[in-house]
Amino acid sequence: MKTSKLIGIGILFTVLSVNVSPALAKDPPGDVFGVRPNMTEREARRRLNRIGRQQEADRMKHDVWEVRDDRVSHVGVRFDFKTRVVRWVTAIARTDAKRRLRYSDLGDLKTAQHKTDGTNHTYIWRVAARGKRPGYVFEALGNDPQYLTSYRLLRTFD
Repeated sequence: MKTSKLIGIGILFTVLSVNVSPALAKDPPGDVFGVRPNMTEREARRRLNRIGRQQEADRMKHDVWEVRDDRVSHVGVRFDFKTRVVRWVTAIARTDAKRRLRYSDLGDLKTAQHKTDGTNHTYIWRVAARGKRPGYVFEALGNDPQYLTSYRLLRTFD
């Protein structure tokens, strides 16, 4: 009798865990240090200046901040020339971090498109708009199968 109850509880637990798993799938973040596509240049600069220091840039089409973070060293932002909003934002991972960033830290790898040439790896998530939040594309890149070297968030033109 006790054995059948334990088996029943085991089966119930297995069924519940299988049904819960899809709910745990997570989208990658919709921002990088609070900066997201279509944010105004003024607001993006304000947020990045709080966490880091802007670097001098000659002839670059994007701005770069050195940030105070254990896992990310720099953040790059490209502003749209006409509208002065964020087109994309990129974070450069620290390769010497005690806890390096994994692709799986940022999103469910099962929901991403994975591209590789055997050396370089790219995971791409296309996240649909929800309510007032616009859709976005999130990419994680690196030359290690487990740890990334950068990730970027791009606006979509839907």
